Amino acid sequence: MTDSIRGDNHRRFIIIDEVQNATRQSLSPFLDSLEFASDTTTVILISMDLDKLDAIVRDAIESRCIELSLDTISYTAIADKIFSKHPSCEYEALILIAKLARGNMRKAWSIYEYFAAQVAEEEITSDLVYKLKFGGLNEKTREGFYSSLSNKDWSNTKRIIKDFSSNANQETIVKTILEDLVTKDLTEEGIELLSALSIWLQSSYKIPIEAVFIKFQNKCLEYDPDLPNPDMSEDAIDESLIPVIQKGPPKHSLPLEATPKAIRESSNNVLDQMKAITGKQVVVKSEVPLPEWFKVNSWKELLTWYDKHNG
Repeated sequence: MTDSIRGDNHRRFIIIDEVQNATRQSLSPFLDSLEFASDTTTVILISMDLDKLDAIVRDAIESRCIELSLDTISYTAIADKIFSKHPSCEYEALILIAKLARGNMRKAWSIYEYFAAQVAEEEITSDLVYKLKFGGLNEKTREGFYSSLSNKDWSNTKRIIKDFSSNANQETIVKTILEDLVTKDLTEEGIELLSALSIWLQSSYKIPIEAVFIKFQNKCLEYDPDLPNPDMSEDAIDESLIPVIQKGPPKHSLPLEATPKAIRESSNNVLDQMKAITGKQVVVKSEVPLPEWFKVNSWKELLTWYDKHNG
């Protein structure tokens, strides 16, 4: 602030809290006052979630204001604050309340008061918070859900999701599962699920979460250290599962997994590309003959050749 403003004892501050709850009709008349406020007036608008504000009104406000974003409060800081006032509560329960509040201290107090109105302070436990706010998504039930998701019984998985959703909103379920997945040693399918849930969470139009999970039914989400890597087994070497170069226009790059035959054929594509660039036919000469192993057409043939020449 400039010296002239600091020395003004008659400066007025107008503070409007919870702006995200305002409607377009209620804020529109205020926009002119906001833009043409006097030099001795400072207007402060406070919001915990600007995404809930009408998009048109938000753009109008942001074009007239200086936006200051404050960091959210950590889960432990929120839990510590509530615990200092209510030490009879289970601390783990307060951590869960902080997660529900997503760094919003005011919301955390509101959630705590919700429980305090129903049970005594010492009865506010993690089991109670899981039951009433997380749809029963405690550690045990989450592991049961992942186990069901990894087998072929979709009806059981769907029933579990329905049970979760009956006592918690779907966003809470997805956020809880996301926090779980990022701590695991995920397979490729697990990473795809993590990505799908992240996209779902950021989408304005949300499909039922059953539609997200059904794609990952009977998929292994987490590596099992007690099981051998299936890719190292002999039965896993199947050329039908190895992608080859697609037919069509020349490619600028070769797939990481391609058959030896596809690799040889790709050399013609490279020469065609060089001809298009230089305007001349490019010829590659080599006095070194192709090794016999490079004449095979599949990785199976290569393994057979290798076994034959290496005893």
